[in-house]
Amino acid sequence: MTENNKGKWRLTGYYSFLEHSRRKDAWQILRQLSHVSDFPWCILGDFNDILSSSDKKGRNERANWLINGFRRVVLDVILFS
Repeated sequence: MTENNKGKWRLTGYYSFLEHSRRKDAWQILRQLSHVSDFPWCILGDFNDILSSSDKKGRNERANWLINGFRRVVLDVILFS
């Protein structure tokens, strides 16, 4: 996309797998997408993950490996894309 006098950037709509067993696959997709272009990147959608246990609403707690794994991929994508 190009915004007048702002340069090119890209937008990605994303919906992650619902199954916890497929989250590592979803995170790998995010890492791959981060390398597609050097343009500034806006990604929006439903990641079906949280960055902190304090983000969780409801009864069922989220496993630490899910929270930590998603946090790592977000940091990887921000720092290395």
